[in-house]
Amino acid sequence: MPTGSLFLFLFAALLGARVPLPPPTPTPGWSKEPTAYRTIPFGLPYADMEGRILLTGCHPGTREHESGTRTCEGSGFRSNGAAVEDVFVFQDDLFVGVSLSFDSDDYEKLREVFLVKYGEPTRLETTRVMTRNGTRYDNESLNWEGHSVSVSLERFGDAADKGLGTIFLNTYLEQREKERQERLRKDADVF
Repeated sequence: MPTGSLFLFLFAALLGARVPLPPPTPTPGWSKEPTAYRTIPFGLPYADMEGRILLTGCHPGTREHESGTRTCEGSGFRSNGAAVEDVFVFQDDLFVGVSLSFDSDDYEKLREVFLVKYGEPTRLETTRVMTRNGTRYDNESLNWEGHSVSVSLERFGDAADKGLGTIFLNTYLEQREKERQERLRKDADVF
């Protein structure tokens, strides 16, 4: 971002104005780092979403660490034959990312799409997962970590029948991690 643009952005933010975040800068090592999700640019104010995509079931964050967060269900879509549900996340009314849910049986279909869209992952992990009844699965996780945005795709999310994808601004992820570490420090003080 040019220095003048950064100054104007910071000055407007100090005055309390709601201004869109500047678009993410792609990482030189990852040429396909996204600046938007489904044509919705990261940093777009919630108020400007109208007419771009149908959002339903919007809810403010209810936990202490979700202050300033709003989640909205998207309309869902199909990609390469797989049904995908999307949940949009806003922090301080600015679009910061999306969580994706799909049938884990469709993982390979979405894996193909992600590889075409984002290129080779910057990190690939396979971990052994075991359910409560003792069933074991190998969970593949693809990760793309850029300068401004992180993307992930996992065969299994919170359940053995659901896969998980995420596309988030790194600033949001870093803020959430910082808040998580602070909660852990407070919880540790109890002992």
